[in-house]
Amino acid sequence: MWTCRYCAEVNRKIWRARIIEHINSYSELDWSWFTLTAHSKKRGAKNSLKNLRQAWDKMMKRIKRKYGKTHKIHYCRVFEEHKDGSYHLHCIISLKWQNLKVRTQKNGKSVSYDTWLARQARELKIGYYTHAANFEGKHAGYIAGYVTKYMTKLSPTMKDELGRVRHIQTSQNWTQFENESDLDWNMKSGYYEDDLLADIKAKRKVVDIQTGQYVTYDDFLDRYIYPPEFDHRFDDDENK
Repeated sequence: MWTCRYCAEVNRKIWRARIIEHINSYSELDWSWFTLTAHSKKRGAKNSLKNLRQAWDKMMKRIKRKYGKTHKIHYCRVFEEHKDGSYHLHCIISLKWQNLKVRTQKNGKSVSYDTWLARQARELKIGYYTHAANFEGKHAGYIAGYVTKYMTKLSPTMKDELGRVRHIQTSQNWTQFENESDLDWNMKSGYYEDDLLADIKAKRKVVDIQTGQYVTYDDFLDRYIYPPEFDHRFDDDENK
């Protein structure tokens, strides 16, 4: 579930592999990716998600009318959170942008964009800032890693206010693993960091039940999988 920090991390890994697998399976297609932002007056999680969701289906219809004449469009859309809590989206898609240009931001960084896509964003009343770039299939790993790197869980409050929000949405023709439930869900024997530190502070010896050896804090850093940011024993709103 995306409401669990540990599960969200595993979901990221599964989806990264799934994106790479699909692009490699359809290497004969053109591939690109783009970013859409919410309108400047639609900041915050609730307003930005609502703004993007209202425009998404309309944007995809326009893209399919323009680029879907030769083959069925394949796409994978991911929501990502800004530092201020607002959301934008990334999309990997099977097409080649035809009107790419480059603009320079205030910080001196160059960003590529497609003039047609930027115009559609304005008409659909979402953010004027867009990004678009074409890429070759051999770069699938980098692109998949980028669009899934900062995926974060949606809070239960957001789900209550907006209904079901899909963290990732794909076209129906996107590759599915034969048994996704078996991927990466191997629980390991390990300590939570706060438990380990408490035992060390109390001078209690800690034994690894798999090896029978005493465990040190360095062992935890090297081998154990439960750092505090993925401690899923507690809900975010509850006190430990």
